[in-house]
Amino acid sequence: MKKTVTIFVAVIVVLALLFSCMGSSGSSSGGSGRCTICKKTATHTYQGSGYCDTHYRDAISWSMTNLK
Repeated sequence: MKKTVTIFVAVIVVLALLFSCMGSSGSSSGGSGRCTICKKTATHTYQGSGYCDTHYRDAISWSMTNLK
């Protein structure tokens, strides 16, 4: 019984740390939290810039086609 409780507590701690890291990875850019293209609220960060949902996909597509 003690082993089961210990494993359960360990899993809860790992999940809490995982969610904490996901939340702190942030969706804002710099301090503004705005899309660098349209100035809507940034929901994603890519290569140090913030983007809304639409422009995030555009930024990824553009960067993949413009690899150096």
